[in-house]
Amino acid sequence: MPGPVFVSWLLTLHLPLAALAAYWLARELGASRPGAFLSGAVYSLAGFALSCLNLYVFLQALALAPFVVGLLRRAALRGGRPVIAAAALVALALSTLAVEFVRRRSCSGSPSVSVAAPGRAGLARLALAVALGSPSPGCPSR
Repeated sequence: MPGPVFVSWLLTLHLPLAALAAYWLARELGASRPGAFLSGAVYSLAGFALSCLNLYVFLQALALAPFVVGLLRRAALRGGRPVIAAAALVALALSTLAVEFVRRRSCSGSPSVSVAAPGRAGLARLALAVALGSPSPGCPSR
């Protein structure tokens, strides 16, 4: 059985995961490698990210948020498999129980998604990914 030390390390490793996620998102948006590195460093070492070390639910959602935005953007642009991947990641991010955090971070990235896919088809794919990843209202939470 994993002990408290393992859980502590697992949570602490969410900061490097957040940095990698922000790096990946910046590269997806067309940033250079140094710019993406700076983006990842700032995202994972900013005051809010470090304050999340005490709130593990938010730390988990913080690490997943750039992946959610990037995959929603891919889903809007391409359709197909990225829609399923985005839906799975939305579901994973919502499973952290930081629903308001996931919604806020996803909405802050929505301008990049909407600029990337201004057409109806892109918005429909985006809505499909979010709907597939969100729990249904009649579904019990446990």
